[in-house]
Amino acid sequence: MNMSNEIKPQWSAREYREGDEDRILELRGISLSDSRDIRWWQWMFQNGPAGPALIWLADNGQKIIGHHALLPLRVKISDREHKCCLGFDVMTHPDYQRQGILSILRAKIYESAAENDIRFSLGSATPQIFPVYSKLGSFFICEPPLLVKTISLGKVLKSRFGIPAFIGTILGYPWERLTGRTSSLPDNDIEIERVLSFDDTIDSFWLKASEIKKIMIIRDMKYLNWRYVEKPGDEYIIFVARRRKEIVGYIVLKIQTGPMIRGLIIDILTLPGENAVAERLITRATEYLRGEGVAMISCMMLRDTPYYATLRKLGFMRRSSGVLFGACLIGQDLPKEILADPGNWYYTWGDSDTR
Repeated sequence: MNMSNEIKPQWSAREYREGDEDRILELRGISLSDSRDIRWWQWMFQNGPAGPALIWLADNGQKIIGHHALLPLRVKISDREHKCCLGFDVMTHPDYQRQGILSILRAKIYESAAENDIRFSLGSATPQIFPVYSKLGSFFICEPPLLVKTISLGKVLKSRFGIPAFIGTILGYPWERLTGRTSSLPDNDIEIERVLSFDDTIDSFWLKASEIKKIMIIRDMKYLNWRYVEKPGDEYIIFVARRRKEIVGYIVLKIQTGPMIRGLIIDILTLPGENAVAERLITRATEYLRGEGVAMISCMMLRDTPYYATLRKLGFMRRSSGVLFGACLIGQDLPKEILADPGNWYYTWGDSDTR
């Protein structure tokens, strides 16, 4: 058969319509091999803290074969608030590759973003995928460092090399004595407690804490509860630090189960200059995760943030994160050099959809 005479499948690009959810989730399972339910979809796409996601689809009349979404977020740059967006779930059905679907969907959705006063998009990708986005206008900001602390050498050795538990325990004891550094900055006025959600006192804390960096996703009560409390299927552990009943910092953790239990520091924020608070929060997080049987703790933290040095001081070692952080201008009123400077940013795992 002459392949050049074959009729290619027809499809059209359109915006999301109510009722598309099941077919979107079906495409997600096929394209990303990631099964999610309707509760997650509603949380991510409909109930975002800055409004519903923008969604463009490729539809062949029977099924959805392409998808691109942008989640609006509120961001502060210096002392002004803007709208940015997080790009996610960019996918094409395997049977419809190389037909220009994603290029068309990207053009359409960025037009919609501009009409909604969204200034730029941000996100991360692997070094293999990032060049694709670069060709479409995205620019590189940095490779966020991954900081890792082994708190149970025995469990790591058993998981990775099959070393018997009793030998791992013998080897692990001096390791834990060597790496078990805790906060050395006394502050008896700090009280740390686990909370199930954030109350409205976090908003006044955010206004003061937002001074630590020029560019930050706005971490007010609405955003933090949406991100860490309301997300279906994931449990986050939240600790809040107070001094004389005033919030001076928080830390958010997550535990990943598997052959080796890992702990993740998803987010941390303190008032400017509060090194003692950061140390106490990280120490409390380490104690909690150790008690939950965690073998290793990881945290993605930009080098120019105040918490990078604190994590290193407490025994966290630097490794490559394997992801590249970048952005793409949508409007023309923000200077690219401001966004491209990693020293301007505060960006954690909590600012992406990947965790």
